[in-house]
Amino acid sequence: MILLNVASMGAGWSFKSTPFRSLQKRRADVFCLRMLSQQLQDETSSDEQTTRRLKKIRCRARIAYDGSCFSGFQIQTRPSSKTQKKKQPRTVQGELERVLTQRFSGQRVRVLAAGRTDAGVHARGQAIHFDLPIASEIDMDQSEDVSLAVESFQMELPKIQRAVERMLPHDLAFWNLQIAPGPKIKILDGQKQQKAWSAMYDSTLKWYSYRLHTGPAMYPLQRHNRWHPNRVQHWFDAQEFERFVKKFQGTHDFRAFAGNMNRLEQQRREYLIEKNKESKDLSNNDVTGLDDEDLDVSELEDGNGNLVNTMRTVRLARLVKEPTEGEHCYRIDFFLEGALYKQVRNMVGAIVEVCRDGGRLTEEDFDNLLENPTRMRADNLSKPAPPQGLTLEQVYFEIGEEKHWALVETKTVGDPVASTVDSF
Repeated sequence: MILLNVASMGAGWSFKSTPFRSLQKRRADVFCLRMLSQQLQDETSSDEQTTRRLKKIRCRARIAYDGSCFSGFQIQTRPSSKTQKKKQPRTVQGELERVLTQRFSGQRVRVLAAGRTDAGVHARGQAIHFDLPIASEIDMDQSEDVSLAVESFQMELPKIQRAVERMLPHDLAFWNLQIAPGPKIKILDGQKQQKAWSAMYDSTLKWYSYRLHTGPAMYPLQRHNRWHPNRVQHWFDAQEFERFVKKFQGTHDFRAFAGNMNRLEQQRREYLIEKNKESKDLSNNDVTGLDDEDLDVSELEDGNGNLVNTMRTVRLARLVKEPTEGEHCYRIDFFLEGALYKQVRNMVGAIVEVCRDGGRLTEEDFDNLLENPTRMRADNLSKPAPPQGLTLEQVYFEIGEEKHWALVETKTVGDPVASTVDSF
């Protein structure tokens, strides 16, 4: 017998009481059934095929949110205090996990996204994945049992989606819930490994937009999703602004445009000082005996000891006028294969600084930051643009080269082109 969230379906529900559908109707679900069958097989080892009672199915969905009242996407933990209980910051991941965990009788459902947006940043087409539990007694050697479980789960997805939609707050939308594709064989460290589908690692392209108002005054209702730079009406020139936007196209080292580089550079420098002082037998406060080669921080490491790769590719960068939003409304589009922390906001901030009167950057400074791999974040005198103007418009999966350019050259916000190019 297969039991799927029995508590939410009513007493006495079981899959054996569900009639088979006609063969013609079932053929439409063959692809999804095979993917789910493969997931069930992969999640259960040969030694546990008849004894393991809790199995999970990987699902994926789209979400959109107004980031104004969120402290970013990722859950933020604070140190526990015995004297004072602190309230956790409100996050998108926290709201999703709260609802899914409640929907599935207290079993924690962890949600992962294609990208972790900062506080105040919005999203229209964010992609997420999570594993939903199935309490079952499936004999994995019996293909009929697996098919029944697959079909049962597939039939319940619309009910789960409607329940989640009703339970979520009004500034967070959830739709397009479906079974994720089955695991793929990937080459990692020169070896073939089977990896489950991931919203983060299987995405091929992300579309970020940043909205600006360039007139003398902005409507107050636009303040939550658009930036009005100081005195912008006196210095903004659309052609000159777009010229600098276009400079970001291509593959570059964006180290000078990443938000957390200062911390990593400082940690690397401190590590090299201690390492070289020991090898050169220097006193604690004596660093005069160390030269630039000893303190080279060109190679950075993250908290896990992995080298940080700051090379990124911007497939398309463009400035788009939005006349329907107002006479002075513009949108900067960046289609990237991946972004560093605060990269897009730092890019926009640099463009504003090089274009505005008396800005902190000259064109020579701007080009040097982008083309010189030795430049660091400390060399970039511009500040990141405010978060409210940034929106993650869409995350794409499995887009071929021939379809990519048709997408980015024709799609505008709100057009249903994505559905014809990307099935998710």
